[in-house]
Amino acid sequence: MHFYIFSYFKWLASSAIGIGLFVLAAAASLPGHAAAANGGIPPAVEKAIGAILASRGPEAPLPDASTMKVFLDYVMSPVNPVQPSGEAVYPAKRSKEGHGIYWRAVINAPLKKVLRYLYDPKLPGEVAYPASLRVQRWLPGSPFANLSPGLWERLGQNKERPFAVRGVEFEEITPDTFSGAYYSYTMDRLFILTENEGRQALVTVSWQKDRSAVGKKAVPIGPYENWDFVYSGAPGTLASGIGWADTYMYASCAIIVFYEDSPGSNVTRYAVFKWLDAGWSGMNMVKRNHIEDGARRSFSGLKAFVESNKLPPAEEIVSYVAGLRAMDEEALRKKFAPYAAKVSAAAAQNEVLRSADFQKVIADNGYGNSLSKEELISALSVAWIKEKLGRPLLAGPL
Repeated sequence: MHFYIFSYFKWLASSAIGIGLFVLAAAASLPGHAAAANGGIPPAVEKAIGAILASRGPEAPLPDASTMKVFLDYVMSPVNPVQPSGEAVYPAKRSKEGHGIYWRAVINAPLKKVLRYLYDPKLPGEVAYPASLRVQRWLPGSPFANLSPGLWERLGQNKERPFAVRGVEFEEITPDTFSGAYYSYTMDRLFILTENEGRQALVTVSWQKDRSAVGKKAVPIGPYENWDFVYSGAPGTLASGIGWADTYMYASCAIIVFYEDSPGSNVTRYAVFKWLDAGWSGMNMVKRNHIEDGARRSFSGLKAFVESNKLPPAEEIVSYVAGLRAMDEEALRKKFAPYAAKVSAAAAQNEVLRSADFQKVIADNGYGNSLSKEELISALSVAWIKEKLGRPLLAGPL
């Protein structure tokens, strides 16, 4: 048995059970850049990154003005994260979370709109990040959960004194594309709304609290970008020969920055620093390119959502979700029934769905019976936003 596990350990190290064992409250992509052998971020910026990540917890001091200046000057510089040599720039390895990545990208929407849709605590995160989040909720008692006025309403008020607020959130992610596993965990988060050289910026810092729940099996129906997934609830992975493996996200942290391309611009720039330790038997199987793959997928969902010319008003989304919350579970399952029937029918073309772990929850159109009220609300919310955006629907309007 030990030899069997060791043989797969070597295989996992290269193909990575953890390719995509990741979560990004948000991620970004720069297509086609080469991986560098080492970091390349200036020491002063690395020091600033360390100071920002040290601000965890309600009693921890916030990063000072000089730290934020050094950090934001670097992030907003037009010459990184690709060096003149063409190599990517990576942050230094962290002792707990392992290797990290640094990505930047562009969102063709003004910062106020981005914050309105991404950081209204009444608007579920899975609606804005449908490619990477199954469920996202702010936990009771989180200051951010009751924030008023919202972050988007505070823009332009932070030149002299940044605004900061904290929160704790629960996340469950969509399955990664390689191991077919999904994870749930809680995170501490800090928001800092500030200004640098006349440009408004939101810096959000997150830290995973404790080890995640064990990875469980899930599979997409159709292309991943259709955002239709079936969750078995069964521990393990879908990777060949290692379905038995108990995998976890052990530790993660991230710094994400949304900032104006220029003062008052209709374009938002996006930057993310992300570190992740995930795998099995306490071993970190994640490499930088694994995090990058997940970053592309997560950002693609965010970008498709917020840039859509069919995007409904945020108030309409909040109202729709509130309506779902007012329904009892029986009514939600009835509303979900056409989707559940399509899931059962999809097994004819999907070998994974014909396996015992999935048949336990989807046979006889019964998928909705395996979902909690929160999971039903999330699934219906994503199906509804897909309809609004004009994207392919598994079961038609619900």
